[in-house]
Parts: sequence; structure tokens; C-alpha cells
Amino acid sequence: MKRLLPLCVATLLMVLVGCEVTTREEGQRGSSPEKTANDQQVKLLQKIMDYQKETGVKLETLAEEAERRRALAEAASGPAPLVKDLQAAQSVLSDGAQAAEGKRTQETTAALDRLSVLVTSMRAELPAAVISQHVERAMAALKVSEPRLQDASAELLAAYDAGTRNTTPRLVPADVLKLVELAKKHVDSAMPGEAVAVLESALAKCSQESVARLLIRVSEGILGAQDALQREAWPVVRAELLEVDRLLGEVSPLLPQAPAPVASPATEEGQGSAEAAPAAAQESATEAPTEAAGTEESAPGAERAAPQEAPAE
Repeated sequence: MKRLLPLCVATLLMVLVGCEVTTREEGQRGSSPEKTANDQQVKLLQKIMDYQKETGVKLETLAEEAERRRALAEAASGPAPLVKDLQAAQSVLSDGAQAAEGKRTQETTAALDRLSVLVTSMRAELPAAVISQHVERAMAALKVSEPRLQDASAELLAAYDAGTRNTTPRLVPADVLKLVELAKKHVDSAMPGEAVAVLESALAKCSQESVARLLIRVSEGILGAQDALQREAWPVVRAELLEVDRLLGEVSPLLPQAPAPVASPATEEGQGSAEAAPAAAQESATEAPTEAAGTEESAPGAERAAPQEAPAE
């Protein structure tokens, strides 16, 4: 319970911020004092004091938690993770190219190693890669002598969710979700052979996704530069890095460039029912103390695909 309370009360502090902003805006519009959120603020402050008295949690701790959650919300409201990784990769590539121009072996090696890790992460983040991962698991469960239909069904649901709830919906391969849904129906009908045949088609579509193929070529270029560096063939190193730069330039326009607008948690709570948050927080703290790890919500502001009709459970 004590582990949950700082998170819950931190939410209350953020609600107070929202109330304060609302009050100030209403004052600027000339609203009467009776319409301000002062009463709500007093009630929320009293609840925070009650929490402190019950748990011994310091106000400074609660304030720090509220600031941490605000910072996480701000970070999540920015560009999609793939866009951030691409920007980081281009920055590291620039460092590596400058080091290669000066024939600085150690710095070039370090830059290439960092670049390889970033590109590997980007490839793993692609919707096609995540869908393929779940599809492969489902196929493995279906190909055993006694097919594990329940395991395969769960993996296909996860694959479908990965395609409909991600930050780069435009990179989901065409029709692959329909194939996943069809395979799910075959699994639910205890037809593992038919499901595997459909899933093989889904994997083929995922393997042809344009950004995935470009990043494979980027990885090959990095390997070529690393190999040339071992031979101290500096012209080859520089040529490989130029090719990597060109390929990353082709990736850039294929990624989402602007994040979806996000309302901060404090604003959302302040504009809604401000008194509902303490009640929900108290209920969460008393009834589900073992779910502390689940209190962090998924990143707000992520650009999402329009939800499709979910496959039958």
C-alpha cells in the first residue's frame, strides 16, 4: 500500500496544478470567485495531508514523484521512438564520418559500434518486426506434434494488437492484420495446418516492408565499414558511411514527422471531475496494493492507428 500511495498522491498534486491553471485562466476572463476551483483545491490538499498522516510519506517525495510523472508525460508526447532513434543514428553517423575523415581509428570504431546498436534497435521497433516475432511464436506452438492452440491464439492476439496500437501505424504491412485475423480463426477452429499456411504469407509480407529492408541495408553498410576499418581502408570506410547516410535519408520521410497533440494529465484531471481522482487513488491503494507496477500508464501522445475490429477471442 505504501508503495502505491506516492503514485496516487502525486496524481493529486498534478490535479492541483490543473486546478490552479484553470483558476488563473478563469480569473483572466473575469469569472466570479464563486466559479473558481478554490474549494476543490482545499479538499484535495486535505486529502493529501490525510495521506501523509497515515503513511508518513513526505511532501517532498510526493512532489518529486509528480515531477517525474510530468517529465515522463512530456517525453512520451514527443516524436515516435523510431523518429528519435533515427535522429540519434544520424548524429552518431556524423561523428563517425568526421572521425573517419581524420583517420582516428578508436573514435571511428566507437561510433560504428554505437550506430550498429541504434540501427538494431530501430529494426526491432518496427511494427513488421514485432508482428513477425509473435507470428513466429504462434507457428512454433502450432508445429509441434500436439499443437498448443491456446498459446498460438494468445500470440496472434498480441500480433494483432502490435499492428493496431503502435506509434508508426503507416509502417504496418498492407493486409497483414487480415491474415493474422484469419489465422486466429483457423486456430480457434482447431485447424493448425491452415493457420500455419496463412501465417507464412503474413511473414512474407512483413519481410517486404520498405523501412525494414532499408534498415537491413544500413546494417550491411555498417558491417562493411567495420570490416574496412579493420584493414585500415579509409576510402572504403568513408564510402560505406556515405551510403549509410543516403539510406537513412530515405528512411526519414517514411516515418511520422509530427506527434499527436497531447493533454497533460494535470489538465485532463483539472478539466474533468477533480474530486474523482482522490477517490480512485484511495480505492487503488486499498484494494490493489499488489498492482503497483501497473500504475504507470502507457505513453500518452503516441500516434495510433485507427482501431480495427479485434479478432474473436
